[in-house]
Amino acid sequence: MSQDFFDHSMQLELLAPDEACAEQARRLVARGGFTCQATLNRAIQALRADMDCSWEEIDEFAALIAELFEVVTPDTGTYDNARLLARQHGLDLDDALALACAQQAGCARLHSLHLPADLRLEGGLSVNNPQPRKRPAAGRSGDTRRKRITNLYARPGFLLRRAHQISVAIFESACADIELTPAQFSVLTALYARPGYDQTSLARALGMDKVTISHLLRGLEARGLVLRAATEQSRRGLAISLTDAGSALRDQAEPRVERAYRQLLAPLGRSQQKQLLGLLHTLNTRLEPLARTTFKPIPE
Repeated sequence: MSQDFFDHSMQLELLAPDEACAEQARRLVARGGFTCQATLNRAIQALRADMDCSWEEIDEFAALIAELFEVVTPDTGTYDNARLLARQHGLDLDDALALACAQQAGCARLHSLHLPADLRLEGGLSVNNPQPRKRPAAGRSGDTRRKRITNLYARPGFLLRRAHQISVAIFESACADIELTPAQFSVLTALYARPGYDQTSLARALGMDKVTISHLLRGLEARGLVLRAATEQSRRGLAISLTDAGSALRDQAEPRVERAYRQLLAPLGRSQQKQLLGLLHTLNTRLEPLARTTFKPIPE
């Protein structure tokens, strides 16, 4: 787990007018880390006051922060520690609370653009300012920062993530009565095509990691939809197959999945649908070596 904490100034730096600064912040954030609700609230206040962002834009920003960071919930001792730090180091309470939350999380570094870079606390926590130089006032760069958050929402990765969220919501709504998720349907379909797969081979066939596939199989097995059994040919792992109930549920899901697919693509004309699928296929094929999980499709 990362031992870094990010305050509100680093959250806002993701939207910095200077592309080099924003990119540096993104690289730091990509490692993962911690923040707290108080720092997010300060970032939101700046978005409202300095950038005149709409609440819809702020909701998107808050969702992004929630995905990037683990949010620390301060306890009573942390608030007490924050008051002590504020008194000892001459800090305002919000900055002191960020430091106290970082200590609570066991962080070694707190990334900040305005706290003293030479600040060292008991327990090993230090402040890191990745850009120790004079920065323009937030009010002077409000228009550029607003443009930066607009650019964030226009990035391919953000749009693909949002499209995936919409796809999952449509699928789960279509299959709510049979309590089936997209990932579960993928497992049932893969086992229908290739019964007897071991867990590792199944994970590769779906581009999933071992932890995810193990969790899915436990859930499906508890519902009596899949069966794992040892075979003479499978010494390394258990052979997995659909039960009669699993096969019947997959068949039952098929028309619901087709309706969800049509609903997802309904905003596009036929030529646009074909173009979209072709582009996604090209994107996945050419960037496959960069994926974090192995994908080995089931032979037709």
